[in-house]
Amino acid sequence: MPPDYSGPQLELATWEDRFVAWLIDAVLVGVGVTLLVSLLAFPLFFAASLGGSSPGFGFPFFTPFAFFLPVISATSLVFLLYWTYFDHVLGQSIGKQLLNLKVVGINGNKPELTNAIIESIGKAFVIPLDVLIGLIAFGESRQRLFGKLADTSVVRVPLSERGKGIRLTA
Repeated sequence: MPPDYSGPQLELATWEDRFVAWLIDAVLVGVGVTLLVSLLAFPLFFAASLGGSSPGFGFPFFTPFAFFLPVISATSLVFLLYWTYFDHVLGQSIGKQLLNLKVVGINGNKPELTNAIIESIGKAFVIPLDVLIGLIAFGESRQRLFGKLADTSVVRVPLSERGKGIRLTA
């Protein structure tokens, strides 16, 4: 079924605005995850300080790589859940809200859950590659690769919808 263009026309968000919104989200979520990981890791580092001076902090299995790989993976998973929730349920993350942007599906509505997950995978796990391919292959539509795969776009919030704010309930 072809898209319905009879409604109000949506203005595509600029790459710059999208980057700033992504950066706001990355800082907010990144600070939260860092604080949480720090609280959870404190006992490990405290116990390790009581051990020997080996590179494994007294734990034979502990290496910096063995510690940071799960942290990076968990952080990416938190980002995936954050963007999936906000884009699917509210249509906007906090960064997008601050810049009057929103994610829409091909029909102009909030994306379906599957589409929000696909679209969020690119932001959470492979953002540089996702954006680079989007710039090269889909420059006119201003879509990232995973946005194209999910049939989503980022648009400016129409003036009539601004100021409603993010509600933490659907």
